[in-house]
Amino acid sequence: MSLLQTHQNKFGSTDIGSVGVKGILIKNHKGDKKDIRELVHFLHITESIELVGIILELGIRDESNFFELFEITGHETIEIELEQKRFQDNKEIATTVTAKVEFHVTDYPEYAKLDDNQVQTYTITATTRALWLSPLKKISRAVNSDIIDIIKTILIRDLQYPAHRIIQVGESTARMRGILNWNTPLSHINRLKSHLADSKFTQYFIHEILTGTIQIKPLSFMADEAQGLGADVYRTFWDQRRSMNDDPGSWKTQLWNLSRINSLNSSLGIAQIGNAMGGMFASEWNMIDPMQKTRYQHIFNYDKDTKSTFSGERMKKPDLINSIVDDENGVNLPPMTELPQAHMRYMFQNEFQDGGGALAREGLNQIISANGRHLQSHKQALTAVTHDLDVPGDLALNPGKVIDLRLPKSTDPSHLKTYADTPAWQENDLSLGGKFIIWGVVHNIDVNGAYTSSLTVRKDHI
Repeated sequence: MSLLQTHQNKFGSTDIGSVGVKGILIKNHKGDKKDIRELVHFLHITESIELVGIILELGIRDESNFFELFEITGHETIEIELEQKRFQDNKEIATTVTAKVEFHVTDYPEYAKLDDNQVQTYTITATTRALWLSPLKKISRAVNSDIIDIIKTILIRDLQYPAHRIIQVGESTARMRGILNWNTPLSHINRLKSHLADSKFTQYFIHEILTGTIQIKPLSFMADEAQGLGADVYRTFWDQRRSMNDDPGSWKTQLWNLSRINSLNSSLGIAQIGNAMGGMFASEWNMIDPMQKTRYQHIFNYDKDTKSTFSGERMKKPDLINSIVDDENGVNLPPMTELPQAHMRYMFQNEFQDGGGALAREGLNQIISANGRHLQSHKQALTAVTHDLDVPGDLALNPGKVIDLRLPKSTDPSHLKTYADTPAWQENDLSLGGKFIIWGVVHNIDVNGAYTSSLTVRKDHI
């Protein structure tokens, strides 16, 4: 087996846990090109919901003196083309997913020669255009428009992304009138998006996915998908740790094996004090105007101020935000939603900026004041449950998609009815399973073409 094989079975789908590597084409400073699939020992492709770009890592085993003969100088580009045919949504016909991505080399972080000096090994790190180009330029300009339009202008004008590759869902609630001071394009995008909210006061994510687009979507849209209000959940994964091999090539077996979880590790962020300090339940935002010698105060109360209708509503359950009562020690505090001093912020504004009035409320600090308390609450909530899991590789498993995890309860299924008054068939863990947003994914392909996807997924409640 090698990266040159197609790994396709008799039913027309790609073998589970493999992918067709159609080409790994490297181009040097002279324009010479070479397919290096026979040299690649492994490749990792990283996507993240917080990253406007994709990162590539290649491991090279060179027994032909390619490094010198190809005249590698650090100015290379690498084009990777992948193809996968797999079953989806109980359909008997395999669908084809392709990914053709150009990367710019940014580093050769590791190099070594084996003892006999006849083999050299090295790794190559490369990124897509935004991550490569952004550090090389600084921009500054006056802006006066919707924040999403400002971000799209930077993507198209400064980072040279074609407009048709930018997919936007939803509308923002904020305009900005002011100056973008000298900084890199991605620094401006990251700062602007961190304060950008939709009509439900949920945060926007802007990221690049492997299948070739820049996604601009709010959290509420993703969560609506999780509730079945938008597009379907992409896939349900089962923590069965086994395969069904009755008919390895049938579409039912293929879909079953594609939906299994190989390994899983979890992190819980449900402690009330940490979430309170992170601004999830309540917060105090103070806007100071030195010219007017005044202070404007905004108090955020999750129970009263949250307008969203997505899964974050689960956080409003009384048992999650109730009063802190400790009769033994005489401690009796109000509900977490009435403790805004647990998370306090201070910002400055100038009421006379741009002549005062409405325009003065379109500076970035004013936008932060309007949206920040809601965004902070949602961001903190999304640390509630995090899973890191390995599943069979899938090119269409991208950040921002919603998946459903079916995790078994931590007990013998035969005991459920006896001890927990739970039907034996209801084996799923309802606290740690359920709908999750894919936060990040690493596509791992080894020298034999074996392919796994390592996912980080999050949800905002238990």
